[in-house]
Amino acid sequence: MGRLLLAAAPAVLFGCAAAFAPARPAWPSLPDGHFMHVGDFLQVTGTGRAAKPSRNETQERSEARDAALLDAWTRLKSYVDALPLEGGGSVYGAARNDAALAKGMERLIYAAQIVTTRYDGPVAAVVVRVDKVALNRLLGTDFK
Repeated sequence: MGRLLLAAAPAVLFGCAAAFAPARPAWPSLPDGHFMHVGDFLQVTGTGRAAKPSRNETQERSEARDAALLDAWTRLKSYVDALPLEGGGSVYGAARNDAALAKGMERLIYAAQIVTTRYDGPVAAVVVRVDKVALNRLLGTDFK
């Protein structure tokens, strides 16, 4: 019986060490109903419509989709810009002082994967998603 207790002791000690490790911060709250956490991804919905009605329905839908995609990118950029950094400040402030970080953010945002595009008359809705792990890696953060 004494051997069994000694064998279990290291497992208990290592389990306790993990319990005392600092908790990873949660992703900051999402600003509005256009954002969702979906597994390892942050999804953003953008909406838009053509600047002016066109006689060609295909062209109008294409312009609406483009406007919705721009809206999704803008929403995603504003969220990422507002993320807090561990040393203080925000991503926006750090990106203003670090051209490489600003370029990396631009690449990540504009490379966001398009998940779906839907149309409701002249209005388009585009859902894009970005990988949370890639975002953490780029920003040097550890949000869970």
